[in-house]
Amino acid sequence: MSSTGSTQPSRGSKVSAFPVPDDYFPDVQLSALEVLELEEKMMLAVKNALADYDMHEAMGPNPSYGKDWKTLGSVADLTTVRQTGDAARCQCRIFGRLQGDYRNFIKFFYSETSSQLFAWNQFMYGNAVDAAVLKNTHTSSSGKPHLYLGIKWTCLQPFALVKKRDTCFLEYMAFTKDLRGRDVGVRVNMPLTLPECPPLPDKMKTKRMQMLIVSIVRPTEGDPHSTELYLMSQNDFAGFAVPGFYFKRLMAKLNDMAMYVDAKLISIHGMMKRSCWVDKKARSGCRLCSRDFTTTRRRQHCRLCGETKFCRVCVAKVRDLDATLLAPGKLGEVEDRPTTLSIFADSGVSTKLTVSKTCASYLIPRQILNYSRRFGRPANLVVL
Repeated sequence: MSSTGSTQPSRGSKVSAFPVPDDYFPDVQLSALEVLELEEKMMLAVKNALADYDMHEAMGPNPSYGKDWKTLGSVADLTTVRQTGDAARCQCRIFGRLQGDYRNFIKFFYSETSSQLFAWNQFMYGNAVDAAVLKNTHTSSSGKPHLYLGIKWTCLQPFALVKKRDTCFLEYMAFTKDLRGRDVGVRVNMPLTLPECPPLPDKMKTKRMQMLIVSIVRPTEGDPHSTELYLMSQNDFAGFAVPGFYFKRLMAKLNDMAMYVDAKLISIHGMMKRSCWVDKKARSGCRLCSRDFTTTRRRQHCRLCGETKFCRVCVAKVRDLDATLLAPGKLGEVEDRPTTLSIFADSGVSTKLTVSKTCASYLIPRQILNYSRRFGRPANLVVL
C-alpha cells in the first residue's frame, strides 16, 4: 500500500464506459504492519468522533453550533448544519432521531461483495454508477472486535448536469461504547489514496472526491425502537458546490432508514420461481375482499410463496416500497394482507412485486411489524 498515487494502469486506456470490468482494479496487497496501521488510524478517527459527539450531546436537546455554522434545514427529527465558507470544501453535521434499531442501521451498510455495495448505494440513493470492493481486510467472521474493515470504491452521479464523482475509501464498522458508557454503533468512511485505485481516465468524465464521514448511532433512552444519529463529515466535492437541498434529500433518505433496513432483511433470499407458482384456479376468490376473481379483478400471485391470494384491485391500493430481492415464505398465523414492493437487481432495473404479509413476516423480525403498527407508519411493509 502506498500513500501516494501512481500512473493509471494500462488497462484504463481500454475502458471508456461504466461499469468498469471486474478485473479493472488490481488486487490490493497489504502487509500485517500496514493492516495494523489502518486499524490504528480508524480507531483514532473513532476516538476523535466520540469526543466530538460528547461535546454535541453536552449542548442539550437543541444544539447550537454558533455563527460559524449555518442550518441548512430539517426533515422530521433530523437537522443539518454546515460550516460557513466554501460549499465545495466544508464540514457538515447531521443529527437527530431515526426510527428503527441502531444495530440494523450499521448492518444495512455492511457489504463484502461489489454487487452488495452497488445494491445498497443504488437502493438508498438511486444515483449509483458503479462500485467495487477492493479488499475485505476483516469481516464479521474474522473474530475481530470490530465488525468490518475494508477498502472500497464507489462512483455516483449526484446530479445529471455535473460530472460523476468517485471515491476510494477505507470503511470501518464497530459496536463500542461512547464516553458516557452507552452502547453505540460507529461507521467510518475515510478517503484513501492507493496506486491500485487511481483516478479514472479523463474520458470517463469523473472527478475524484475526498470525504471523511463518521456516523454514530445509539438507542434512544427509554425507546429501544428508535435511534439517535450523529453524522459528521469533512467534504471535498472536487469543485462542486453542493446545494442545501442535496442535504435535505439525504436527510429524507436517512429518515426512512427503517424502511431500507427492513427491505434488506429480505434481500438475502430469492423469489419463488414462476414455474413453482400454484395453479391460477387453486383459489376462486380474493382472501381480502372475498370477491370472486374476474377479468377485471384478476388474480395476483404472492412472489414469496406462489399462492394466488389477492385480487388486483386490492393490491392496487397498496403503496409501493423498495426492496432488492424477495424470498419464498411460509404461511403463518398473523393477519394476511398484500403488500407491493419495487425490487431491483444489481443492474438497477426495477420491477414491482406482490407479496403476502404472512410470508414476509417470516423474513422480517416480528418486532418490526409491531413497531410499524405502534408508530402508525411502516418500517417496510405497507398493508391495507
